[in-house]
Amino acid sequence: MRYIGSKVSTKEIIYDLVSQYVPSGTFCDPFGGIATMSSYFKSKNFEVHTSDILTFAHYFQISKLKYDDIPKFKKLFRHLGINTSSDFLEYINNLNPQEGWFALSYATERTFFSIDNAQKIEAIRYKIKEWSDSDIIIEDEKAFLLASLINSVDKVANTAGTYYAYLKGLDRKASRPFKYSFIQPINGNKKAFCHQLEASELLKTNSYDVIYLDPPYNERNYSRYYHLPEVLAKQTEPEVSGKAGIPKTDHLNSDFNNRTKSLQSFEQIIDNSDFKLLLFQYTDNGLLKKDEIINILESKGDKVNDFYIDSLGYSTKPQARNDKHHIYMVKR
Repeated sequence: MRYIGSKVSTKEIIYDLVSQYVPSGTFCDPFGGIATMSSYFKSKNFEVHTSDILTFAHYFQISKLKYDDIPKFKKLFRHLGINTSSDFLEYINNLNPQEGWFALSYATERTFFSIDNAQKIEAIRYKIKEWSDSDIIIEDEKAFLLASLINSVDKVANTAGTYYAYLKGLDRKASRPFKYSFIQPINGNKKAFCHQLEASELLKTNSYDVIYLDPPYNERNYSRYYHLPEVLAKQTEPEVSGKAGIPKTDHLNSDFNNRTKSLQSFEQIIDNSDFKLLLFQYTDNGLLKKDEIINILESKGDKVNDFYIDSLGYSTKPQARNDKHHIYMVKR
């Protein structure tokens, strides 16, 4: 899934840097997103602890990190009279298309999807809710099924990236038939712990060998840019408005999206953090300024090393996305 701030292009660099000082142990990613960085550290046999305030991101973390393989779905498979994951995928991909709120809102009134694909998505989301409401699946299984649905949905979305807008005509990607497939969990030899908490709340509960901070760095509100995945994860049918069909209420805002609050929030996070190694990945174009960041880190008696790494910046256009990200590193 395309995701603003996903660190696919820098995960190996971050791991190589961390492993020089902390080759194993606990890795905390309190702004975990869809678990790109924490997945890599799990694969390197760190015990990972993640969080995010968005439900769909939390479900991605559960799917990739808490599981080492596709869930067994024992109760669900007995209910359906099937035996294997392949049987399940065949079953769910052959559900009859269904009209409903999702298809009306995001295919008929707004062309985020073709009608055919939206009605297939509608049928699957209804079925997952039916199983959840009937206690045929447990909470983590629901998270896995919904994250897999959202990931599959993204592959046929008529968008250039986020869900803040759709394309005028159906893109080639959006014209492909929808197919539900499973997210692949990440294998590792340590447990993972996934939370849906504010970063400062997670950090004050425990000490960690490594803390990796990658907060939002501008005023872009993720709950609005990813409103559609969030609605699918929450299994709601809110009143929506505007060209993008954004729900009228229930928007989560990070303090890091606010110039006034971001500095105070960053200081609170550092106050709450107990670690051997801390890395703060940010951009020089962000709401927090370099001297502010260094002053807060140094005010706690820490020596700060800072340097730049190459990154791929987010873009919805076919153009070069080379970017430089600033890494602030503190060792204790």
